[in-house]
Amino acid sequence: MLILPALLFQLKDHFGISVTQVTYLGTICYFLYGFMALPGGFIADKLGYKVVLGAFFIGTPLAACVVGSANSVFTLGLGLALLGLFASLYHPSGLSMISHNVRTRGKALGLHGMGGNLGLAFSPVIAGTIAMRLSWRYSYYLLSLPGFVAGIIFLFSLRTILKSDDGSEADYANININQQNHKLRFAAIFLLYAAMTLNGFCYRGMITMLPTYLGKFEIDTRFVDNLKAGNITPELRKTFKDNDAPISEDATLETEEKGRKWLISQGKSKYTVINEGNGLNVYGRHAAKGGLFATMVLLVGMIGQYMGGHFSDKHRKTRLYLLFNSISLPFMILIGLLSGYFIIVVAALFALFHFANQPVENNLIAQYTSSKLRSSGYGLKFFLTFGIGSFAAGFSGYVADNFGFNSVFLVLGGVIFLIVLVLILLNIYAGEKVGNSQ
Repeated sequence: MLILPALLFQLKDHFGISVTQVTYLGTICYFLYGFMALPGGFIADKLGYKVVLGAFFIGTPLAACVVGSANSVFTLGLGLALLGLFASLYHPSGLSMISHNVRTRGKALGLHGMGGNLGLAFSPVIAGTIAMRLSWRYSYYLLSLPGFVAGIIFLFSLRTILKSDDGSEADYANININQQNHKLRFAAIFLLYAAMTLNGFCYRGMITMLPTYLGKFEIDTRFVDNLKAGNITPELRKTFKDNDAPISEDATLETEEKGRKWLISQGKSKYTVINEGNGLNVYGRHAAKGGLFATMVLLVGMIGQYMGGHFSDKHRKTRLYLLFNSISLPFMILIGLLSGYFIIVVAALFALFHFANQPVENNLIAQYTSSKLRSSGYGLKFFLTFGIGSFAAGFSGYVADNFGFNSVFLVLGGVIFLIVLVLILLNIYAGEKVGNSQ
């Protein structure tokens, strides 16, 4: 799922389409990833989460291979749609399994999130490196292999799991379900899902653009006049060479938007120069470097996952949810305003608090849904967060194409501001006490 953000410009150049069009294809994938989570949750409640997990393990790596073999924009979109469809089956079943069988639910959800963040962290740098050394196709082929291995292990163990499961799961989370003194009222439940939906939009927009944004390098704004005149001067060539992006005298310069965007082509190498709010930035060269920086940021997010899970077992979850979002807001805005390596630092701080939200959200859902509808509760969450949130991919691509990549993060900062307002109302309506049994 996270290969696409690391390969935006490779796919753009290979299929001859814009960044906006690539991200629209990603939107199809991410929409189905969320949209099918809702029926996936219903099916898991009816047939059991093990059946649904089996379909996930078989279909997801196969779909990745379809993407890798795409020879047209249509087949690329079809493969991404299948990838989103099968990947959507995981969360309602996987989180339901955890919430039914683990006593310290918040901590377990935090550890689960840390495992997920490992995949999020390393997929951009691995995909970018493979694409640079081989091709974008091999990024999908090679990264499908762990999925096939996991699927084989799961299928071999499934028969034993089904035989040992007599249906009497230790639903520790619901031992005292009848002793609850406070439940979220309808208005509060609506606000909770609204906040999670906006958070999903913010997550998808950030994760789609971050590897490419961190892979850029900056050049002096004095070169704008040369670019406007259509001249690649020796000094400009030296600047590119110093950034490990050499261009020869045979390179061509095309103006995509006068005064703002230019394309420098040299054989298969293409560099997009954009005059953005925080400087003159060059995109399209350092996919591996951008993936590496994104990996560093997402690894910090693992700490946030554990932090959120740990504290959600001990403190009022709705208040934690408000706190983590409020702290993350200025860091998102600073990503779009700063330049250089400061961006990596503030992006890491944003990830620390943004990913702390996820185990808090999942713990809240488990706390306020019945055992029989647990998968459906998670299915609804991921239908909203990943389904509606999927539109952030195409939206972010549109903002990047028309206003600059840095503007994406400023707009997402506005989304987080809305989340904070919603969560203030949630804390007013929610009569929540501390503990899993409340």
